[in-house]
Amino acid sequence: VHYFLIDNLSGGINLDFIFQKQEEDYGDRDEFSTTVIMAGPELRYYINAGAKTKVFLKGNAGFGSANAKFNGEKQGDATTLSPFAGGAGFAIFPNQNFSIDLGLGYGVFKAKDGDDDPDTASGVMVDVGFTVFLTKE
Repeated sequence: VHYFLIDNLSGGINLDFIFQKQEEDYGDRDEFSTTVIMAGPELRYYINAGAKTKVFLKGNAGFGSANAKFNGEKQGDATTLSPFAGGAGFAIFPNQNFSIDLGLGYGVFKAKDGDDDPDTASGVMVDVGFTVFLTKE
């Protein structure tokens, strides 16, 4: 969800939900699942590229947690997550309050489990999503 702060600059909140499930069969049927929930602020600057298309530059940060289950049983405490990313992409606007977004970026992802030192991963990301724009009306 975004709100245009000034012409071509929007600020908003990113919400991410990821669910992954894997099944293994080595005599016993084992099931492993992970649920990730993250949220955080995002800024985007848009450049007109056509009547209903804009190119954007973006930066975002966030916080969240990941929970794992093995055969339906919770595994340890939740893992604390801290993503930071930047990138570029393009948005197709079917109307002024909604866009379909495709982008490419680079992110750094920190995961902290209990009292252990945080693990860090980084890499190129492909973004596919949509944005809803709030208006003053």
